[in-house]
Amino acid sequence: MNPILVPVNFRADYENLLKYAESVAVRSGAPLVLFYAGGKRFLKGAGTYTYDAQAPLSELLDRLRGPRYREQFAALCQHLKEKGVAFTIKFAARRSLQEILRESEREPYELMIMGTHRATGLRGYFHRSLASRLVGRVRVPLFVVPSMSRFNEIQHITYAVDLADYDPVVIRQVKSIARLFDAKLTIAHVNTVQPEDKKEHYLFSLERTITDTLDYPKIYYRFFDHADPLGGLKKLVNLSNTHMVAMISRRKQSWRSFFSDRSITRKMTRELPIPVLAFGKQQA
Repeated sequence: MNPILVPVNFRADYENLLKYAESVAVRSGAPLVLFYAGGKRFLKGAGTYTYDAQAPLSELLDRLRGPRYREQFAALCQHLKEKGVAFTIKFAARRSLQEILRESEREPYELMIMGTHRATGLRGYFHRSLASRLVGRVRVPLFVVPSMSRFNEIQHITYAVDLADYDPVVIRQVKSIARLFDAKLTIAHVNTVQPEDKKEHYLFSLERTITDTLDYPKIYYRFFDHADPLGGLKKLVNLSNTHMVAMISRRKQSWRSFFSDRSITRKMTRELPIPVLAFGKQQA
């Protein structure tokens, strides 16, 4: 499995994020790339640096500012080595969303795992929306861990499917993640009123979705009516003991869409108390 990118923010739910990243890495054998944007806060001299776990730990500790960061990184490295997780730590000088986007394109990452933020006010809004603003912008699937969640082994995944957006590649990826955890997989769709000219397409997508998932041994289907898709999905999550929701989000291209709040997937990353796995799809 290709590396997993884990952008880390000490102000986010740091420990909870790393528990999910460690769980995926241990099960898949994939190495982690822990990415810290804003390296000038951590490092002496230039803010760009890469530490490979095969190198002596002293090389990393000698580059860090102050005992607090040395203690945190020493404990982190020791823990991951004890768990048998291969890892690299990367520091980028600037603290920005663009640094994360650039890093996500540099390597053939399999997955990105990122946490949200607990703070309030303007700064809190910016950091809470940091992960959600990456939804629809990154090439790799984005695993968003909300700050209000607590780590649970993933035993049930709900794939919230939009039958207007059938994608066999995403279905294969969702099944792959479910197999990784030997998890129950529920295909869920919230029925809303559809125009007559769209019904044939919806039925075709429904047939293909069911056909593509019947080979998974722990597959279930939930289709129900609700006037509000977001409200319907939140209700389903609350009632079904789901540990993660998977969704498609169209990849946005315009600068204005970078701040758009219209995406249901983005809203789910901020409002659900469980992780959301967002798959980007190119906007037509």
